[in-house]
Amino acid sequence: MGRGAWKEDSERKSMGRGAVSQDSISRSRLRLGQLQSYIYPVRLSSVRMAETSIYVVKTTANQERSVANLIAQLARKEKYDITALLVPDVLKGYVLVEAMAPEIVEEAIQGVPHARSVIRGASSFGEVEHFLTPKPAVVGINEGAIVELISGPFKGEMARVKRVDIGKEEITVELFEAMVPIPITVRGDHVRVLSKDEIQR
Repeated sequence: MGRGAWKEDSERKSMGRGAVSQDSISRSRLRLGQLQSYIYPVRLSSVRMAETSIYVVKTTANQERSVANLIAQLARKEKYDITALLVPDVLKGYVLVEAMAPEIVEEAIQGVPHARSVIRGASSFGEVEHFLTPKPAVVGINEGAIVELISGPFKGEMARVKRVDIGKEEITVELFEAMVPIPITVRGDHVRVLSKDEIQR
């Protein structure tokens, strides 16, 4: 990511600088139901897209959505040049803020509970775009895995995965309780992968 990269140091993670993408969080057309992120639109700013960057606010763990919601409310009330906020599920303890300058973000988080600081540096939309990409429903499901069907006519049944179709986001399974093993194709989000403890019960 630009000149820098995310580091494992919990006290200092930075995002490198890079050319600002000709897009933005606030202007993205997204199917939010499939995202592993939460977006808080603030407003369509009057500033040009090329003038906005992404800044990172460090927060108390598990308070990211509450911090983003409060910052969004303040930005609307005080008319800060903040266009949107992004809270990726996979990025614990951080909120991404699209704004014109870091000073705006610094001012916006003053007095916001659980908002700790603004990380030095900025990123382009392109560097955080992967947080806006819906994950395929079959991610994490492998052939041979034991799953529980959580939707449809076989809800509650256990089965073994025989095939995974990433393109169609479907899996083919064989039910354990069936007298004759007949392959059944279901959507990836209609099953839950069971842990070893659950299988042994």
